[in-house]
Amino acid sequence: MTIREPNLVVLLRESVSNKNTPFAALVRELGDRIEPQSVEKSQVAVSESEYQPQRRLSGTELASMIDVYRSGQDSVRGSQVFGIHRQTVTRLLVKHGVPVHPRATIDAKLLAEQTWHYERGKSTVELGRRYNLAESSVVKALKKSGVQLRAPKFNRWAKSE
Repeated sequence: MTIREPNLVVLLRESVSNKNTPFAALVRELGDRIEPQSVEKSQVAVSESEYQPQRRLSGTELASMIDVYRSGQDSVRGSQVFGIHRQTVTRLLVKHGVPVHPRATIDAKLLAEQTWHYERGKSTVELGRRYNLAESSVVKALKKSGVQLRAPKFNRWAKSE
């Protein structure tokens, strides 16, 4: 269903994910009778990267997702395989009693190793990639331990000329 006002086009058909609401029933009942013929798809199209419809996993898909996770894959990989958000994967795992992998932590031994590499010229980005951590986590841990950080080679906030 599309409603068109002077300079406003609103696409509502794809926004109805729950088929049991009164609004969804109205959309089904009215159908194409209220959609103006002059509205082009390009005016209301949403790119694939911005729009992900809500998806429910079947029982067999849920069991497969749990098997994928237990085989050593992470929630990001499970989200890619089954077309759902990574937080949905984690939520479903917890809901079904599957122990989730703990988030990476920087212990004293790892911090000492990262400090050693940093002081010998490795960047925080390189250390993050090497230890499968976010660059910001590496920076935070190094600062907290008293390491004097180098000035960044690239200032992303500087105006380019």
